[in-house]
Amino acid sequence: MTILQMMTAKTLAENLGICFAADDGAGAGAPPAGDEPPKGEEPPKGETPPAGDEPPKGNEPPKGEEPPKDDKPWYEAREWTDPALQEQLIKAGYHKGTPEEALENVLKNEASLTRRLGKPADQFMDKPADDQALKDYFKANADTFKVPERADGYEITMPDDMPENLPIDENFLGAFKNFAHEKSYPPEVVQGAVNFYAEAMKAQFVEAETTIANLEEKLNTDLQSEWGADWKSNKELATRTFQTLAAKMKLDPDQTKLIASKLNDDMGDAALLKFFNGIGKLTGEDGLVVPRDSNAPALDLANAQQRKAAIMEAHTGEMAQARGNTQKIKTLQEELRGLNTIIAQHG
Repeated sequence: MTILQMMTAKTLAENLGICFAADDGAGAGAPPAGDEPPKGEEPPKGETPPAGDEPPKGNEPPKGEEPPKDDKPWYEAREWTDPALQEQLIKAGYHKGTPEEALENVLKNEASLTRRLGKPADQFMDKPADDQALKDYFKANADTFKVPERADGYEITMPDDMPENLPIDENFLGAFKNFAHEKSYPPEVVQGAVNFYAEAMKAQFVEAETTIANLEEKLNTDLQSEWGADWKSNKELATRTFQTLAAKMKLDPDQTKLIASKLNDDMGDAALLKFFNGIGKLTGEDGLVVPRDSNAPALDLANAQQRKAAIMEAHTGEMAQARGNTQKIKTLQEELRGLNTIIAQHG
């Protein structure tokens, strides 16, 4: 064995904790690898100390043996309050190094995550589960969504630009609050739905008002074209003629109100007005007296006022109940025009 081979083997043996035996060949008289004479003593010249003999060094264990040590890493040796934390530690790679290094890495990553997300991770919410109903998700996160404890806890306001004469159905809003609370809807969602409903009602109301105005303008234009400067007096004569005939003939109230609505300014029918105007002129003023004892309910002032109140009653009237039904609203508006005509004549 050459000197270079012996040095290489010696280094490897020291790293592995292994002792070489004496070489049987040349160099048998040389001390085995790793054997050194005691410090301060040298063997007599020409003498070689016995192979493998080395003075003891303190209390060190024999070569090839290491003191017993705990084989478990620190993250396995400690007791975890939640085993899932240990699994997460290993999955995230924080188990490498010392506990102090693991803590430092965790804090660094948390600070980096907060900077990127803009807020701490514990302020984020889980998305709804695949089989979780939306109302259950809202209810589970009621504090975050600020869902009130009771239905009357919703504070609903109507838009500022609502028409003054557009009635607001408070009963409907109360029922909607109950529905929203049952579904655990957040206040912003409830207010948004109310705003949408209010805008739709406003649009329908404005459309109806515009339609009525256009009809009134068309009617007056037709009458002015037919009667000239006397169109207003002729229209009044037509209305009184109808009321007189309806009272004397004891017409059905519903039929009477329907015809009366056709004689109004905004829902009037020019041809019908001309017809009754012609009859009135043939009859003469003396014949256009509405009999007070005619027992005609549709033309009775009290009945007309009562019916109008039933239609316009706040929250519970037919107009309030017809919210969203454009056709119903227009029908009720036509009836109101007829009732107003009756009230104006006999009030």
